[in-house]
Amino acid sequence: MKPKFLKLTVILLGAILMFSCADRSAERVARQFLQLYYIDNDFKAAAELVTDESKDGLTHTAMMFEFDPSSRIDKFQSFRIISLDVQKTRAICYYEVDKTQRRLLLSKVDGRWLVDMPGGVALGGVDFSLTLSPPSSGGFASAESEPVRVGDLPERR
Repeated sequence: MKPKFLKLTVILLGAILMFSCADRSAERVARQFLQLYYIDNDFKAAAELVTDESKDGLTHTAMMFEFDPSSRIDKFQSFRIISLDVQKTRAICYYEVDKTQRRLLLSKVDGRWLVDMPGGVALGGVDFSLTLSPPSSGGFASAESEPVRVGDLPERR
C-alpha cells in the first residue's frame, strides 16, 4: 500500500511542479520584465522575455547602461501593476513606476507571452516608453496620452 501511495504522491507533485513552471501568464511575464528592467537592471534576463522585434531596443539600452551605469541617477525603487487588458494574443499592462504611469505591450507568440515593445512603439510616447529616467512633466496633454484599449490594437494573424 505504501509504495503505491508514494508513487502517486511523486506523480502528483511532479504534475503540480510542471504546471506551475509552465505558467507564463501575461501578468507574470509583465511583472518579471518590469522587475528585471527597472529594478534589477538585468537586461540580459529581460531580453529572454521580449519578442525578437523588441530585442534591438533592449540591446541598445543595455549597451548604454553598460557604457555608463552612473548615468542613471534616478534609480527606480518600485513599480506596481495597475491593471491588465488581455485578448487572445495581445495585452496591455498598465503600470506605475515611481509615480509615473506607463503601459507595456505584450504579445502571445507560439503560446508564450512576451513583452512586445519594438523601437517605434518605445519611442512613440512617454506612456509607452521604456526610458530609464522619469519623464519631465510639461503639463501638455497629447493624443498619445489618451488611454488605449487592447481592442484598439490589431490582433496578430
